[in-house]
Amino acid sequence: MTAQDKASDRKNTALREAVGSMSSFRTKWEIIAGSWGAGVDSLPEYLQHLEQLEREGLPALVEQFKARLNKHATQSMVRIRQRIDAERDDILERIATINKVLARTEFRAGSYLKLGTKTELYPHVQDFNRQLDKVFAQATSDDHLARYQQLRLVVGILEKASNPVSSGTQESLRLLDARYQMSFFAEERDMANHEVRDVLLSSGGKSGGEKESFAGTIVAASLAYVLTPEGQDRPVYCTVFLDEAFSNTAEAVSRRVLQVFRELHIHVNIITPYKNLNLARESARSLLIAERDAKNHESRLCEVTWTEIDRRLDTARQRRAQNLGIELTEVGQHGG
Repeated sequence: MTAQDKASDRKNTALREAVGSMSSFRTKWEIIAGSWGAGVDSLPEYLQHLEQLEREGLPALVEQFKARLNKHATQSMVRIRQRIDAERDDILERIATINKVLARTEFRAGSYLKLGTKTELYPHVQDFNRQLDKVFAQATSDDHLARYQQLRLVVGILEKASNPVSSGTQESLRLLDARYQMSFFAEERDMANHEVRDVLLSSGGKSGGEKESFAGTIVAASLAYVLTPEGQDRPVYCTVFLDEAFSNTAEAVSRRVLQVFRELHIHVNIITPYKNLNLARESARSLLIAERDAKNHESRLCEVTWTEIDRRLDTARQRRAQNLGIELTEVGQHGG
C-alpha cells in the first residue's frame, strides 16, 4: 500500500468518526442541531459551535462540575457508611450496658442471661457494601467519568431503598438500618464460672416456667433499650404497667423478673387480683385497691399500706378460724 493509499484510509476513517460524532451530538442536542445536516458538508456548523463552547470555557466547567459532584457525592456516601456503623456501635454499647445488669440478676437458679448479636450476611447488603467500597477506592482517581458512573450506580440503589413505595420493605430496611442487619440471641450462663449453659434463639422447647422467665427478662431488657436515651445508662421515661397475666405466672419466676425490672431502673406498676397481692410486696411501696360495690354498682380506689393489708389479712384469718371453731394464738403467747 502506497503512502497515498494510507493517507486516504486515514482520511476516510477520520470522516467516519466525525460523522459519528456529529450524529451523536445531533441526537443528544436536537434542540440545537435539529436543523443541521448529518453529512460531512455540515461539519463546519458543528465545528463553529464547538469553538463557541471552548471560547466560553464550558468544557472546563463541565470537568470542574464533575470533579465537585464526585467529591461531594463521595463525602455523602462516607457519611452514610459512618451513620450505619455508628448505629451498630450504639446498639452494641447499649446491649453491653443491659448485660451488666442481667449478670447481677438470676434467670434460673445459679444462672443469668447474656444478650448477644450476630451480623446477618444478606446478599443485597453485601453487594451494596462492595459497590460503596469501589466508590471509596476511586476517591482520589482522576477518571471523573468512571467515578461518576460508580456513584450513579450506588445512588440508584439508594434511591430505590428510600423511595416511599419500597422504603418499608425488609430489603430496604436491611440496607439502611443497622438494626435490621443484625439478629439477636441470649446465652444462659453460669453465675459462678460464667460458662455457657444454653443458647436461646427463642423460648421454644422450654418448660412453662423457663418460657415465662425468658419472656419476662427479654421484655424488661427490650423496654430498657427502647426507653434509654442516647448517651444515657438508664431509662428516663421508665414507668410500665404489668397486667394480670404477669401475676398468674409462678411466683418465684415473677419475683426474678421483677428483680430484673428493678435493676434496669424501670418503675413497675403491677395490676393484679387481690389474691396475688403478695407478689408485689418486695416491689411496691404503695398500693391502690380497687373496690366494687355490687349493690350500688359503684367502684372506688383507696390507698393502703402494707401494714393495713397485713391487719386485714390477719382479721380475715381470725374470722375463718373462728368459723371453724379454731383459736389462733400468736407465737410467744401461752394460754392461762
